[in-house]
Amino acid sequence: MTAAVGGELTGQHLNSVIVPIAVDMSGTGGAKLGSYTARLTWNPAALSFSGAQAGNFPLPQVNTDSIGYGVLKFTSISPAGTGGW
Repeated sequence: MTAAVGGELTGQHLNSVIVPIAVDMSGTGGAKLGSYTARLTWNPAALSFSGAQAGNFPLPQVNTDSIGYGVLKFTSISPAGTGGW
């Protein structure tokens, strides 16, 4: 199982950039992802965090204590599990 930014990141000056995160579950024999904890880092001089969105997984719980330093910690749980790409 691996996680990666899924797709191209594009944006324009003073606009939002959406960072989709995808999980490759193809080598798990059909297992589903039930939970995750992740950390995303960036250059805080270039970007700022404005919010999170749910995708195929429930909306993550976000710890914003370090966003001023360009560090975002987040987690989510899906009791039924979700398949990856």
